[in-house]
Amino acid sequence: MRKTGFAACITVSAGLWMIVVINWMFISPMLNNRQQKYPSQQHPITDHQSLQQDQQVQHQYNQLQITENITAVSVKNDLSCESIPAMIAGKLRNAQINTLRRKLMLEDLKCFHAHATLFIDIFQSRSLANHVMLHIPKAGGTSVCASVKREGILTTIGGNCWKDDFCPIWCGCEEPQPTTCATINRWSENFVMNENWLDYFCDHHTYSILIREPVARTMSHINHFLNAVVSRRGDHFYGTTNWRSSLIQANYMTWALTAYTADETQHPKLFQPRQEHIPIARSRLMKMDYIVDLSNPDETCRHLLLHYMRIESELDNSNSAHSNYTEGFRRSDIAALNELDMQVYTFAKSLLEIDCRFLSMVHNRE
Repeated sequence: MRKTGFAACITVSAGLWMIVVINWMFISPMLNNRQQKYPSQQHPITDHQSLQQDQQVQHQYNQLQITENITAVSVKNDLSCESIPAMIAGKLRNAQINTLRRKLMLEDLKCFHAHATLFIDIFQSRSLANHVMLHIPKAGGTSVCASVKREGILTTIGGNCWKDDFCPIWCGCEEPQPTTCATINRWSENFVMNENWLDYFCDHHTYSILIREPVARTMSHINHFLNAVVSRRGDHFYGTTNWRSSLIQANYMTWALTAYTADETQHPKLFQPRQEHIPIARSRLMKMDYIVDLSNPDETCRHLLLHYMRIESELDNSNSAHSNYTEGFRRSDIAALNELDMQVYTFAKSLLEIDCRFLSMVHNRE
């Protein structure tokens, strides 16, 4: 495995329904088996304003007409609300609990609010877990890493918080290999950034994804790559510019979320996502502990997200361009190349909006 150019990348029946629900949320069978018990729900949160705002988000969600590539389950029809605490305590992994919380907020607000305290307790119990951020390039990851290093609250590694096979395939590593939970669980750092594709959700870690509007992000990514090719005089990228440019310019976020499904005969760097992979990408977004969009106009939510990720200081523009490179791009062309990412980003924003409501509830209870 060849790894080069890190610095340059920086600068330039009761039983039956339970089985159905577990199948519905279970996508990564290689995760370590681990059961967790959480405190029972004590006092349901039923504030009327929260319900009204959640109703608005639910309407937006319904307009997306989302279908998943996993067993279709309606929370209202197939899941007993009263059974949720027992199911969480005995059967569900952390990523599945995140999915359940979001589905309840989108499909059955009454049931969610009946168990809101339980979900808050679970969220807070994991606040000190080691963290993996899926870093979609040019979405602010360099600034996040710089802040983590500057504060010293979290331990990290490398020039841009990468470790081992998490180094960026688009400009650094040519042949990173899939990562396993056994490998990640041995790492001592409690904050690392993955600038490649996401393999598994490991129980002993929390996960986030850093997102940005796809057209603007892709233009910045292409500009960064072209500048890197020029600055390195082509030597570093000899024989690899074709597949790297294809990866960079089209649906990178969807690739990062779904490339783990690549056939074993194909390296994930050559994986090309298609429309059929959209439900997989959406399902993986549902599993995230945090969805972070630094351009989100809700400043309070941005601060809460970073706060609960233990990132307290203001972010700077550590890796931004110094010229208006966007004038040379035809936006319509970039948009056409990133139709999948546009769909995924729209869905991610709908989840972020309900997450903002949830984080506000967490904060208000402290």
